Amino acid sequence: MKMNRTLKNMHNRLNAIHLAGLVFLACTFCGCNSLVAKNEAALASYYSSKGEHAKALEYFEKSLEKSPNNEAVLIQAGWAYFNLNQYDQAIATFEKLAEAHPKVVDAYTGRGWIYFKQLDYDQAMQYFAQALDVDKNSADAYAGLGWASLRKGEIENAERFFENSLRKGARYQEPGTIKTEPEAHRGLGYLNFGRENYEKAALHFKIACLWRPDWNDARLKWGDSLFQLKKYKEAMKQYKRALRYAKTAEIYDKAAWSCVYLAEECHEGFAKKKYEAQAQDMFDKALTLDPEYQSALAGRARLIG
Repeated sequence: MKMNRTLKNMHNRLNAIHLAGLVFLACTFCGCNSLVAKNEAALASYYSSKGEHAKALEYFEKSLEKSPNNEAVLIQAGWAYFNLNQYDQAIATFEKLAEAHPKVVDAYTGRGWIYFKQLDYDQAMQYFAQALDVDKNSADAYAGLGWASLRKGEIENAERFFENSLRKGARYQEPGTIKTEPEAHRGLGYLNFGRENYEKAALHFKIACLWRPDWNDARLKWGDSLFQLKKYKEAMKQYKRALRYAKTAEIYDKAAWSCVYLAEECHEGFAKKKYEAQAQDMFDKALTLDPEYQSALAGRARLIG
């Protein structure tokens, strides 16, 4: 599939951040202190884009010493703290952002996601609602409301909020492209999986994983949805991809069971033996990690029997 212009623009922005980081490093080596100071925020963004949030914070904090109310730096520093699970510092940063820039939506969505992570769904919803007071088109705020509603068991409200998130997110996309609010797609995936609508669930999890391939929970549920649809080969593919991010007894077991059913579909021949061997190997790996994992024990017994 050809890369659309939205992805090209994102790629160009990341290249610019990368270049800023290289310029900063070159200036540091040459001793150009004035240029170093100007590029602290850019280097922080560079490290943040690489997922090195602790390193990024070193430079965000230096930048804030010189410009304590810098909007862009406060936003990125708040999310860096969030990604490091340093929620007290993140809240303090977002509060400072709200004081200095009360019309910036991240000041409210940031705190909303923090309270969501801390399982305080009512407080989270208050901040997401405040975010919509600031920006009625905030797709992130609607996604947050959807997740908080889903966790509270308010399924109809959750679906409405997730759909709103997708509609609002589509306002900023080119016509004809896929709606790209991954949190909303992940939420709708869980919602439809709970309704046993596995086709829809698989589609939403697929889109979420296209944008966030590191979301292993979504990838596993994508695999589970395909498994329920008896698309065992496709399910096995997602389980194996999930193993790139985490090697657990659960994931090995899921991949193994996909191979078991693929082997049973083959009846005889080389393909059957291949899938049985793969299943045996993955059940063994699951049981190495957890010798009492009942599903893997049952699977191995089924192969032997």
